[in-house]
Amino acid sequence: MTFSAERGTHGTFGAVKRRVVQRGKRNGTPQVARLGGVAWDEEVDIAICSCILTAVATLIMVAKVYAARLHPSEAMETVRSKGLAAIEFLRQHWVKPLEAVSQDVSGFHAALEQVTQTISQLKVS
Repeated sequence: MTFSAERGTHGTFGAVKRRVVQRGKRNGTPQVARLGGVAWDEEVDIAICSCILTAVATLIMVAKVYAARLHPSEAMETVRSKGLAAIEFLRQHWVKPLEAVSQDVSGFHAALEQVTQTISQLKVS
């Protein structure tokens, strides 16, 4: 067991394995109980989306902090293209599936639209 696995929750196989119990099989499919109070699929979806948004925010911050050392127009174009691609990914693979099961996604649409506008309006400094 690793140092971090002994000290808390994180995404290693060992940490996940300790929190999952197989209850048997129904129609050849394993029936799994997840411990910890959060449905696994929702937890994974939120983690992935948070990582994508964090990567976009980090890209923006790096472009701003190191603007003097980067080719400004190239840096901003990279931020725009990668940021907009990430937002489109979230729309297709996060918001649309939630809409398909009748979830209220109006807040997600508004937030993604705001991020899209922010990225689109970035200026070369």
